[in-house]
Amino acid sequence: MSDLRADRKQNSVGDTQDVGWASVHATRTGALFTSSWKEQLLMEGRLFHMTVGTITAGGDLALITGGGNGTIIDQDQPEFGVSVPNGTSLIPVAINIACQVDMDANGELGNIVLAYDSAAAYASDGTVTSETAVNMITAGGVSSVATAFSAATADITDPTVSGILAAKTTRGSDNGTAGNLAVVTLELNYAPEVPIIISGPGAFYGYWGGTAAVPGVASVIWAEVPEGRFTVS
Repeated sequence: MSDLRADRKQNSVGDTQDVGWASVHATRTGALFTSSWKEQLLMEGRLFHMTVGTITAGGDLALITGGGNGTIIDQDQPEFGVSVPNGTSLIPVAINIACQVDMDANGELGNIVLAYDSAAAYASDGTVTSETAVNMITAGGVSSVATAFSAATADITDPTVSGILAAKTTRGSDNGTAGNLAVVTLELNYAPEVPIIISGPGAFYGYWGGTAAVPGVASVIWAEVPEGRFTVS
């Protein structure tokens, strides 16, 4: 009769090399389980969250107006950014953005862009609101090494656009009478099945703007993982 045993390790799995054997893992009750890459990072305490925009006590939702006073996508005035130093890999996991777009005239535009910079971390300049990275295990987890911010209202050092992760755009059309289409909701939901892994120093940034000022709110989830885990020989 066989005796199957597994390590009770649902969170502190540790790093492994691409050689040799690895133990089968079980929950703390001894049940064998499998997990997605997102679930595994969550259980390791390596997922973090921040909110762009606020709800004040007894008040309404306070949205962030886009960089350049909301009337353009301004590369050096992002609505939010998350940056990590050398030695850490940054993975954008799930980003939800919802904006209100004023389209009371024909041909008006509204845009959302997510971009990443694999060349440099955020330079820690400009005028921004510092955000606290909250571990998705609210009772603890790994400490964040990221710099997170929102609402850049004065220029930061221009990030390099190494690539666009996602984008959403909307455009008003001739509806007969200006004002018939006053406010449109513009949303972007980024939750990749195959994510990008940004080796530090690096960052990702979120932008929204349009013909008229575009206010928006966002929920941002990312992972921070030791860079050595993803070294490819």
